[in-house]
Parts: sequence; C-alpha cells; structure tokens
Amino acid sequence: MRKNALTICCFSCAAGAIGAFFRWLQNQLAFEENGLSKHSPLNAAVALVIAAAAVWMYFLVRHYMKSGLRPREDFGPALRGTTKLYTPVSWIIGALMLLGGLILFVTGTNMANPILVRVLAAFTVLSGVFFPMAMSAAKNDGPAPGAVCLYLTLPVAQFCIWLITCYKQNSTNPVVWQYAVEIIAISAALLGFYYLAGYAYGRPSPYKSLYFDMFGSFMCIMSLADDIFFGEKLMFISAAAMLLFTAWMNIANMCQPEIPAPEPVQKPAPITENDIGSIIEEVRDDPEIK
Repeated sequence: MRKNALTICCFSCAAGAIGAFFRWLQNQLAFEENGLSKHSPLNAAVALVIAAAAVWMYFLVRHYMKSGLRPREDFGPALRGTTKLYTPVSWIIGALMLLGGLILFVTGTNMANPILVRVLAAFTVLSGVFFPMAMSAAKNDGPAPGAVCLYLTLPVAQFCIWLITCYKQNSTNPVVWQYAVEIIAISAALLGFYYLAGYAYGRPSPYKSLYFDMFGSFMCIMSLADDIFFGEKLMFISAAAMLLFTAWMNIANMCQPEIPAPEPVQKPAPITENDIGSIIEEVRDDPEIK
C-alpha cells in the first residue's frame, strides 16, 4: 500500500503544480494594471482545472471504496507510521507551520485587521507545535488520548480564523478572482483538518478525510501562485504537507477485510443399539401405524 500512497501524493502534488501554473498565468495576463479582472479564457481555465481536480479525486476515492480494501478507523492504526522517518518528517512539517506563524506575527502589522492577524499567527504557532505531537501519539494502539483531541482541534480553529481573516481583508474588494482561490484553499484545508480530528474524537470518516486531504493539498499548492505574504505561503506549504502526510498514512494502513472463519460442522452422534430399540418401540406404540 505504500506504493499506492506514494502515487496518490505525487499525483496531488503534480495536480497542484499544474493548478499553480494556470493561476500564475491568470495573475499575469487576466488582470489590468489597476487590478481589475479582464474577460480572459484563463478565468475559465482556472475554474476548469479546479473542477477537474475535484472530480478526478472523487473518482479516485471511489476506486478505493470499491477495491475491497478496508480503511482503519481507530486513531492509532489509521495514522501510525512504521518507518524511522515518520517522527522527523512530522516535526519538520510542524516547524514550517510554526515558522510561518512567527513570520506572520512580525509582518502582520502591515495587513488589515492586525489584531485578528496576530491571533491567527498565535494559533498557527500552536498548530505547528501540536501536529507532530498528535502524530507521535498515533504510534499507540487504542483510542486517542484526550490531549490529542486538543492537538487536532487547533488546526481546525486556526483555519476557521484564517477564513474569517481572509474574508475581512477582502470584504471591500470587488474583484472576486483576486481572492477566490485562497478562500477555496482555506476552506478545503479546513475540511481536511476537520475530518482528521474525527479520528481523535472517535467519529472517523476515512474516505471523506482522504478526499479532502488530496483536494486540500491541491488547493494549498495552487494558492502559492497568489501574491500573498511569505508567512502565509509557508502556512500553505505546511498545510499541504500535513494533509498529504495524513493521506499517506490513511492509504498505507489500509488492509484487506477480515473474512470470518467458518463455523465447525458438528458430526451427529453415532446410533447405538439402545437408540434402535427405542425407535422400534415408538413405532409400535404409534396409533396411526396400528
């Protein structure tokens, strides 16, 4: 299953790179000098790339649903890694998110609603610290500890605040295409982290989690082509890596469904002479036979 997990992650990254290329072309050619959007086929091309990726990933998840493989639903077995790189990679991904939060905290004074931006930066730093801690806890069997619920709730809260911040910053912007991709990316990543937290709370939805892991990572990579702050770019890179990391674990830990063993067939007891005599007596005493 690791080969399948690698294939899925590579396809998601490749789709994100294609989406980022079309988004870059749109930013270069489909806007006027004053920032207004022009009538351009690139607008339709970007929308088409997003829709195609969403449909393709849907059918890919459907393929896994019909493949006969059973996803793990417990927190530990579903997200546990068996290689030595599991823990270091999770901490590197978390460090990227932490660094993005620190940079955003320092540069957030130049953005609209600086107080809200700094709240977002604080939650980003906490998410960067607690995500690898949650992944390290997945090595244990059984239900997730209560602390892991908090660890995986913080990214959900972070992206909720980020969604509000993005809306506040663009509430007076008449050009929807300038922030539409970023809004979709934040929303898709939010749903990815929401379904990831379901494992910790004992309410897993493996296939929905896999879908939004792939689509959320695709949108986060695509958003890197936008003209956003460097701290936000690091946050998108880390979020894409987190979602791909959990998608890898989700696929790599799938297994064949357990087939129940057939029940043993009980052999009839051998007939003895006493049994034959009792049968003859019953036949003689039967009034219908008489």
